Amino acid sequence: MSEFFEFFVQIENLLFSTSLLVFIGLLSLQFLGMAGDIGLDAVSDLELGGEIGGEIGGTSVAEVTTYPLIFMLIPLFGSFGFLGLVLNWALPEFLDIKTGYITLISVGVSSLASWESSKHLAGFFGRLLPQVESYGLSQTDLAGCLGSVVGAKLGSEVPERISVTDARGGSFTVKGLLAEGHSEVSRGGLIRVVKHDAKSNVCFCEPVSAAVESES
Repeated sequence: MSEFFEFFVQIENLLFSTSLLVFIGLLSLQFLGMAGDIGLDAVSDLELGGEIGGEIGGTSVAEVTTYPLIFMLIPLFGSFGFLGLVLNWALPEFLDIKTGYITLISVGVSSLASWESSKHLAGFFGRLLPQVESYGLSQTDLAGCLGSVVGAKLGSEVPERISVTDARGGSFTVKGLLAEGHSEVSRGGLIRVVKHDAKSNVCFCEPVSAAVESES
């Protein structure tokens, strides 16, 4: 036990040891429910079908999966610290070079491996989380309803979260896309749902200003 502690606190291992301590701290915060809900986005492909803006057929866009930042940080710090310590312990058996060079190799390999693995793990667990509030949505027709942009901005290529209120006053947070020919709408901007694609559960929208102009 004493040998492990001595290895753990060696100067060349302090970066990895500190990373493991941060990992334990973040894990504790997560279990205590104090980790917060800051989100990151992972992008994947999505196929949409149906008719919108006068076009018929499937449209390929990018789907954004949002996951809490903590889902990225926990495996990042954990894998970096653990792998770095393992490499610092094992590499001297195979490489007859200075300790500083061993540490640099460990930092490089651990950084790359932990970054890639944490992104994949965060995206995987993020896809298991509910991305929209869909309870009761199957019995609700959102076409013609008004809403606002919840995400950073709403465009015609990447689905973004919008908040829509139906005729009965129910509020739903769903994914939305702007119909072709409209400029992007920033966070908080007002939109009107033109069509709800049941296959992808995405609402096609237009800015409220455009809807007013067309009616007048």
